Amino acid sequence: KSVRHDEAAMAQKVARIAERCHRVLVPIFRHEPSTRTHIVVTDDTDGANGSAQSIPYNIIRVFLTGPSSRSYLHDYEDWLLGLIMHEYTHILHMDTIHGLPRVVNAVMGRVWSPNQMQPRWFIEGLAVHQETKQTSGGRLRTSLFDMTLRAHVLSGKLLRLDQITSNTRIYPRGHVPYLYGAYFVRYIADRYGEAALTKISHGYGGTPVPYALNKVAKKVLGKTYEQLY
Repeated sequence: KSVRHDEAAMAQKVARIAERCHRVLVPIFRHEPSTRTHIVVTDDTDGANGSAQSIPYNIIRVFLTGPSSRSYLHDYEDWLLGLIMHEYTHILHMDTIHGLPRVVNAVMGRVWSPNQMQPRWFIEGLAVHQETKQTSGGRLRTSLFDMTLRAHVLSGKLLRLDQITSNTRIYPRGHVPYLYGAYFVRYIADRYGEAALTKISHGYGGTPVPYALNKVAKKVLGKTYEQLY
């Protein structure tokens, strides 16, 4: 009985946080999904993580276990708040679909999400940016994040744009898109305003030409990503 009660209480907490994230992020992205987002809550792992996908429908998976003090995720206001803020950013970003892709999805079902084809440094960088901006925690506030990038700069080994776009094995490996992407996205927001990120999301979300990244960037920002980087 007590276990069921705890599960119900945790599910209600997740639902409240999700509604809060929805209220905060929808006006920022100027987009609201036409269907509800499914959330699967898991408590059978010691890993601190989560995931989101928009094909074939919007779903978020949440691990309840919080991160350790050695993790890049350790600086958080509330673990579930930061996690869901991050993952719901993915949902709103990938669910932003216009033009021909939207027509195709209306006929075939959800099979095409242009924003999901953007490089991981932008996808994850955008989510880390929001998890930091909308809470009092977030990876852009953690000293481990700052330390890692600072070490790359001081050693003269700052990664190139093509390296952070690929699945590089250079330390910190899988964290590279989050680390470099977050700082790059924040730079764009600081220089061109938060609305520029939304314009990129909407612009690329309606582009039928795959990988036309710089075309959208130049239209919104006046420069290519290579020039900005």
